[in-house]
Amino acid sequence: MVRLIIAFSFKLLLIVILCCLSISLLHTQNKKNHKLENLPINSPMKYYFRLENGDIISGQIFDYFIDKENGPAVRVQTEIGKATLYEFQISEILPLGSVNKHSHRSSLLPTAKPIGDNHYFGLYELIVPAVGVGITDYVSIIAARSIVPGIFPNEQISLLNGKVTFLNEKLTSTKDNTISMAVGWNTLWVNTINSINHMYFVTTYETYSLRMSGLLMLKIGGDDAYFITFSPYTSFGIQLPRNSPGAGLTTDIKFNDTHDLYAFGELWMHSFTGSPNINLFAGIRMGDTRVSADFGFLFTSAPGLVPVAVFSWTPF
Repeated sequence: MVRLIIAFSFKLLLIVILCCLSISLLHTQNKKNHKLENLPINSPMKYYFRLENGDIISGQIFDYFIDKENGPAVRVQTEIGKATLYEFQISEILPLGSVNKHSHRSSLLPTAKPIGDNHYFGLYELIVPAVGVGITDYVSIIAARSIVPGIFPNEQISLLNGKVTFLNEKLTSTKDNTISMAVGWNTLWVNTINSINHMYFVTTYETYSLRMSGLLMLKIGGDDAYFITFSPYTSFGIQLPRNSPGAGLTTDIKFNDTHDLYAFGELWMHSFTGSPNINLFAGIRMGDTRVSADFGFLFTSAPGLVPVAVFSWTPF
């Protein structure tokens, strides 16, 4: 009972700290090194401008000039008319298709998009910190380790995921429609003695407001069954036959009337054989170009309905 109280208090403390940190980060964005003179004029590409006062403007740039008093400026064609933006007013500039810095994953499952320069820190369920690093636009690496209070170190959960994006091409010259393909390797340690390895292939089709991915996976080696212990809370067994194939589908939809709200859904099976293992995760993502928060429910064959929260911070 004492351990349960400590675990609950620890989780509540993390929630409070994380909420305070998220609010702070959402209101204090790091400045980008941007130069208006380097932006293309009369290009069909749309840009996202975050101003120093927090306002957001998006549109096509049709003019660049230098004002004697206020310095460099651009004129932008927006949905409600023309706007003049001075360089000193702008906190961040991004191509509109690059605003979502979390396209390398749906929420729990990977997509074929690379992490690239969007290195991040994550926190799953408030007890599994993670870090993701991109090496050029091809290699993506994610590592995670649980910190569940009261559980022995050799009973914690660890994850290492590596992915190589070998195709990431635009389908049209005027829109942000892309097709991406990647291969990867995922190793999950559920207790130190239980190592579960998967190789996977994933294809992603992406537009400005929609992203869909198809995932094929194959369990490599290992045992056919695992006994998992989280002392003193619970213990259980699972079946996951070696060399068994699995598959998954993911989709992300951006709400057109906002820059920072998405809906996502994930459906996957780790194995087509063995015990039932159908998983469905659906929820929403809120955030901006620095901080994001995913909230949803995971429906599994066992134990059933599980609430899930995923937080990430992309400071670079």
